[in-house]
Amino acid sequence: MVLPRYYDNMAGNNIGKNILKTLAYADIFDCPLTLEELWCLLISKRKVTKKTVKEYILTLPLVGQYHGYFCFKQRKHIVQKRIASVLWNNKKFAIAQKISGFLSYIPTVLLIGVSGGVAVENASKDDDIDICIITKKDSLWLTRLLVILLLQVLGIRRKRGVGAVSNKICLNMFIEERGMYFSKERQNVYIAHEIVQLKVLFERNNMYKKFLSVNNWIEKFLPNSIDTKIVRYEDVKKKSSNIVMSLDLTSFLCYLEPFAKMFQLWYMKKHRTNEEISQYILAFYPFDYKEKLIEKYHRRLKKYRIL
Repeated sequence: MVLPRYYDNMAGNNIGKNILKTLAYADIFDCPLTLEELWCLLISKRKVTKKTVKEYILTLPLVGQYHGYFCFKQRKHIVQKRIASVLWNNKKFAIAQKISGFLSYIPTVLLIGVSGGVAVENASKDDDIDICIITKKDSLWLTRLLVILLLQVLGIRRKRGVGAVSNKICLNMFIEERGMYFSKERQNVYIAHEIVQLKVLFERNNMYKKFLSVNNWIEKFLPNSIDTKIVRYEDVKKKSSNIVMSLDLTSFLCYLEPFAKMFQLWYMKKHRTNEEISQYILAFYPFDYKEKLIEKYHRRLKKYRIL
C-alpha cells in the first residue's frame, strides 16, 4: 500500500502534512482558502515556495479544489458559503474604513486594524466588526474611553448583552505601544494568525511594520507570512498618517490617563465585565475564543489524523 505523500518525511519535509494542518485551522472558521492564502498562512517550521505548495496539494486525497478554493472534500459546502459572503464582507469593511476615519482624529491612536472574519473576508451577514487599536505610550485607558464615547455617539458600538450585533463595532483589543511584543505564554498559532491577518485601516509612524517586526516569533508558526505581509503592506501603504498630532494636546490627554483608568476599572468591577486586563493590553472576549479555538484545532487534527 502506497501512503499519501503527506507522510513523506525525507529531509524533515512534511509539506503535505503542514498543508492539512493549515486547512484544519481554517476549517474551524468554515473558511476555504485560495492557493495564495494557503501558502501565506502555511503552518510550518520553515519557509516553502508557492510552487511547492501547489505541487503537493494536488497529491492529497483528503483535499479538493472548488471554484478556486481548497478545503477538505467532505466540507466542500463551505466554499459556497464563503462566495456568498463577499457582499456582506465588502459592506462591513467599508463601514470599518469609514469609522476608522473618525477614530483617526484621536491623537493617541497609532494604528487601527480590522480583525476576525471581516479581515479574512469570511464574515456572515449577522457578524459584528472586530477592531484592534494600538495606542501611544501612557494612553491605553484614555484612548479606549475616547473610542467608546465616539462610537457611542455614532451609534455603532457593540453593546453588552445585545443580541443584534450585525455591522456593529466590537473593540476587540487595545495594545499600548510598549506592549506590542507578545510574550512566550501568548505565542501560539491563534495569536500568530490574528496578527498577520490584521488589515490596517489607519496608522502613524509605520506602526504595523513595527508590530510585525517585534513579533518575528510568528515565523515559528507561519514562516511565509511576515515577509509576504510586509511586501503587500508597502505596496498599499495607507496615506492616513498625514493627520498631524498636536504634541500639546497629546501630552494633555496622556495626563488624564490615570483618571480614565480609575473610572473604567470601577465600571468593569461594578458591571462584572470580562476584559482581559494587563499592563499594556486590554482585550474583550464575549466568549473565551482563544482556548476554545485552539481546542477545536487540535480536535480537527485528530479527526483528520494529521497529528
